[in-house]
Amino acid sequence: MDVEVIKDLIQAFKEAELTDLSLKCEAFELKLGKEMKIDQDKLGELAMLQQSLNQAAPIKQVEAASEVKKVEVSQSPAEEKGLKTIKAPIVGTFYRAGSPSGKPFVEVGSFVHKGDVICVIEAMKLMNEVEAEEEGEVVEILVENEEMVEYNQPLIVLR
Repeated sequence: MDVEVIKDLIQAFKEAELTDLSLKCEAFELKLGKEMKIDQDKLGELAMLQQSLNQAAPIKQVEAASEVKKVEVSQSPAEEKGLKTIKAPIVGTFYRAGSPSGKPFVEVGSFVHKGDVICVIEAMKLMNEVEAEEEGEVVEILVENEEMVEYNQPLIVLR
């Protein structure tokens, strides 16, 4: 892999609000990581960066990593009725199942326990499993499969 391409990727990673980047090309592997919060104002910049990374010719394979994100259950007006809303911890694409032909993690009426995976959010080719912070019965799924979600957007309502 060309050194200039690597330098450009590292610089783009520094400027973007990404937390992880993993690239593998033949015998070469590059892993970068940092801790940040995604600012909604930077969503457009992230989309442009994703487009440019997807068009990078020398990269043959980008490995998807699985990263567990814990989601706090919000304090919202829905709680007045005994309901809890689970919100998106990151910006990305919402998936109800671990694979396109897989069974959804939860359905309306399912009972989830603390630590159960409730969905996956893909962000920059990284698959992030979202776990329940509390237990309860799923009363509503607010997002369609493969829909883009924003940071802190309500996903699932528990009772």
